[in-house]
Amino acid sequence: MKNLISYIAVIVLFSSCEKVFMEKELESTPTNNFNKLSEIIKTKYSYLSLKNIKWDSIVEANEKLINNDMSVFKEFEVYNKMLYTLKDGHVNLSSGFNYSRNWSWYLNEKPNFDNNIIERNYLGNDYEISGGLKHTTLDDMYAYVYYGSFSSGMSYIDYVKAKYNKEGIRGIIIDVRNNGGGSLKNAEDFASHFTHKKIIGYKQVYKIGKGENNFSAPYSTYIEPMGEEKWDKPIIILTNKQCYSATSFFITMMKELPNVTVIGDATGGGAGLPVDYTLPNGWQLRYSTTRCTDARGVDFELGVSPDIKVEQIDGDSAKGIDTLIEIAKLNL
Repeated sequence: MKNLISYIAVIVLFSSCEKVFMEKELESTPTNNFNKLSEIIKTKYSYLSLKNIKWDSIVEANEKLINNDMSVFKEFEVYNKMLYTLKDGHVNLSSGFNYSRNWSWYLNEKPNFDNNIIERNYLGNDYEISGGLKHTTLDDMYAYVYYGSFSSGMSYIDYVKAKYNKEGIRGIIIDVRNNGGGSLKNAEDFASHFTHKKIIGYKQVYKIGKGENNFSAPYSTYIEPMGEEKWDKPIIILTNKQCYSATSFFITMMKELPNVTVIGDATGGGAGLPVDYTLPNGWQLRYSTTRCTDARGVDFELGVSPDIKVEQIDGDSAKGIDTLIEIAKLNL
C-alpha cells in the first residue's frame, strides 16, 4: 500500500508539473491543441489495444482539418468526432460551450427500466428513504431496495439489513438500473456490507509508459465485512445497460459473493478510472488511465454480464409490471 501511494503521488506530481509546463510553453492555437490531444490519447489512454483502436490513423485522417484560422466551434467538432471513436463514457472534452461524450453504450440499447412503473406499482406511497436508498417490502416476502446513484450516501444500509432481517423476508432485491455511477468508495462500502470475509473485489493496473500496453503490476482492492448487521439471505441485483462506472465496479464485487445472482442486461461498463488534462486553450480533456478487472482478471470496461439475461416485456409494461422484478421474486 505504501508503495502504491508513493507511486500515485509521483504520477500526480509529474502530471501536475507537465500540465503547468505545457500551459506556459505552448501557445493556444488549434494546431497545438490538436497535437497535444492526439499525444495524450496515444500515450496515456488505457484502452486503445483492448478496443483495437487505430489512433494513429484517426489522427492522420483529422490532421488535415486543423488550421490556425478555424473557429473554436469547428475545432471542437473535430475533437468531438475523434474522441467519439474511443467508445468510452469516461472520455470527454469540456469547452464551456459544449461537452463531448459517447453515451451509445446505453442510448442504442433497450432501457429495461421504467421509473414510473417502479414508483407507482412497487415502491408506492409508503416506502422508506434511507440516505440514497429507497426501499420497501414486496408481497410481505421480499425486500426491495432501489439505489439510483453512487453519489448518494448509503450509510443507513445497516438499518436496512436489520429491518428486513427482523421481518423474516426470503431475500433482498437490489435494483441499480439506470445508476450511472458516482463515488467508487460508496460502491466498495456497499459491497463490503454484504461480504462475510475479506476477498478481492477487483484488480487494477495504471498506465505508466507511452506504449499501448505499458502498465504497472496489478493492484488488488479488497472488500471486507463492514457494519454490525450481517446478511445471510439470497441477494438479487437488477442491472441494465445504463449501469456504468462505479455501478459496474459494485456488480463486479458483488458477483464474488456466493449468495448473489445478477439479473437483467449487461452493464454499460466503464472500468477505467478517469483523469483530467488541460489543453493549451484551457479546454478540459478527460480520459481513462487505468484498466480494471474482476478477481480473475476479466476486464469489464465493455460491461459486466448478468447471471440471468432478462429483458422487459412490452406486454408487462402495458400492465404496469416490471418483468425483471417479477423474475427476481421467482429466484429468491
